[in-house]
Amino acid sequence: SVSILTSFYDMFFTSDLNGWSCGRNSSMTGMLWRTTNSGNIWINETIPAVGPLRSIWSSDPKNVWVVGDGGNIISNAERLYLTSPNGGDVWPRGSTQTITWKYFNIANIKIDLSTDDGTTWGIPIANSVPASSNSYNFTVPNYPSSNCRIRISDASDTTVNDFSETKFTIQGIKVQSPNGAEIWNVNTQQNISWTSAGVNNLKIDYTTNNGTNWLPVIASTPASSGSYRWTVSNTPSNQCKVRISDTSNSSISGISDNTFSIRGINITAPNGGEYWVIKTKQNITFTSGG
Repeated sequence: SVSILTSFYDMFFTSDLNGWSCGRNSSMTGMLWRTTNSGNIWINETIPAVGPLRSIWSSDPKNVWVVGDGGNIISNAERLYLTSPNGGDVWPRGSTQTITWKYFNIANIKIDLSTDDGTTWGIPIANSVPASSNSYNFTVPNYPSSNCRIRISDASDTTVNDFSETKFTIQGIKVQSPNGAEIWNVNTQQNISWTSAGVNNLKIDYTTNNGTNWLPVIASTPASSGSYRWTVSNTPSNQCKVRISDTSNSSISGISDNTFSIRGINITAPNGGEYWVIKTKQNITFTSGG
């Protein structure tokens, strides 16, 4: 709704739903409005203080140019326009991707990432990038999700912002547990858990020497399950990690951030098949962890 003290001078629709109108308020200050529902509701767009606005033209739902008294020309393009990613993209974790935008009368851009469809924006990408660059290259972080959006803001006024029109995907795998400092006893059942996006089936391995060698846990398990119940092998060590990888592309993987412990004692000798003569000295050896 718009106050009855407001005068409209021009209107321009870019589609059946999206349109713009311009005019003035009772103080003879120029006003710009936007609708996304065929004019049922008009939303006031913040613009510089100018006189009445007489004529309007728009190329799309986000960019508009308006002519006012005295030849004043303004554009809401100073409200940032994110051009990529704008939905449907699939960005592998660790890949280099480019965020692009259009702008007007803004010095620096702040960039944030959401992995929950814009509910929160707690993952900073860059705090200040020159707006004039019109783009920013970055390495995609390991936050796998199919509900990602990018938001760009004026670094000096974050109320001036724009974000991805629809969701995109960060393809990857992140180990949730074990992720460091856990102590798992041999022969107990423990949950290996993860988050993932853009993958179907996963292979799970573990290491007892901080990644020098890897031992199998399971060759394939559905990524959508989010966890796997493992009977901990009798391989005691304080240098254990879990690795989870895409069965169809092993370069897409996630590894425990820090080491955990498998606690127990594993006798390595005698371990069967030896012949020990009575009254001779023999070495009993074992490994232990935890």
